[in-house]
Amino acid sequence: MNISHLRCSTFSIISIVGILLSASCSKPKIYAGDVLLTDADKSSSIAEVYTVEEWIHLENDVDCAIKNTIRIIETGGLIYILEQGFHDQVLVFDSNGKFVKKIGVVGQGPGEYSGPIDFAVDSSDGSVTILTEPSTAYKYDADNRFIMSKKLDETLLHHIAHGPKGFVASTDHLTYTEGEHAYLLYWFDDDLNFIGKAIKVLDIQITLNIFRGQLAPLDDKVIYNDYFTNRVYDCSSPGSPDTLLSFCYSKPMPLEMYLSMDFFNNQRNYDHTLNVIDLKDKAAIYSFMTGSQNLFIVGFDGDVKSFGTVVMPLETYNGADGTLLSPIQIDEYYHRWHDRAIKQPDHEPDPEDNMMIMRWKFND
Repeated sequence: MNISHLRCSTFSIISIVGILLSASCSKPKIYAGDVLLTDADKSSSIAEVYTVEEWIHLENDVDCAIKNTIRIIETGGLIYILEQGFHDQVLVFDSNGKFVKKIGVVGQGPGEYSGPIDFAVDSSDGSVTILTEPSTAYKYDADNRFIMSKKLDETLLHHIAHGPKGFVASTDHLTYTEGEHAYLLYWFDDDLNFIGKAIKVLDIQITLNIFRGQLAPLDDKVIYNDYFTNRVYDCSSPGSPDTLLSFCYSKPMPLEMYLSMDFFNNQRNYDHTLNVIDLKDKAAIYSFMTGSQNLFIVGFDGDVKSFGTVVMPLETYNGADGTLLSPIQIDEYYHRWHDRAIKQPDHEPDPEDNMMIMRWKFND
């Protein structure tokens, strides 16, 4: 799962998928809704935590070269990737990595878009909706024909996902144009008409926009990870998000640190989150705790499993059949994965190859 969406690094906070602002709590309460995460002071091997199932070599061609990924969605036997850097467009590959098509046309004309920041796929009909700034959506059918575009709201929306009852969009608390009328979550029907909104944004102005939440389609649900209040929501019902999980740290990063570059000078002194991966009935939370990295698997019933430090993919999205997809550039593969005791690619990648996708799954 997701972030926003920047390339995540266990060594550099600038490229993390997301950051959580943590409310302090004094003691652990092991039940859904209030879970304390503490440094496990240990390490675990990859084999103890997850299994790599396959490596997908994406076709290597100038038309489908990938520099950075903003989101990956797998549905209907296809892998959709919002690429940033070369094309700034949604690219589509089959399950074997063969390039299929680009969605829409980049430009300023009718039916054309530019500067995409997120996208959603309706698995029921294959239509693709692309979100651009400021809060404008472009919708294309399964045959790549332009259907419509619409300004969704004056609110600054940063993420979009499609669920069983239409679209969900989020501001990630990074909006200020509406003052006290700004909310975190917004719902729209399949024709992009406004349905409702819920949860007011934080009173404090979040100014460093590299800190974002995560909106993830998962099976028949849409899950939102609020990276500023440590909550995981089920957003499937318009206007009525259900809290699935809430957690906190012993020494949370003070809120004011996120309002300036002071964060980068203090990131090793406090607890904060590097990534959250949504699973069916739990969440994997990878945290940085006063200099030590920790992986937790936290059930929505409050059950916590601590693995300590684990080598994790830098970026992860939900794939088909409960698997997870992580984009791996070739230099990253040779730096982080080539010598690991995991399933390796079926052939040695060339340094000039396109990105690969690592399909993996947490162990039961």
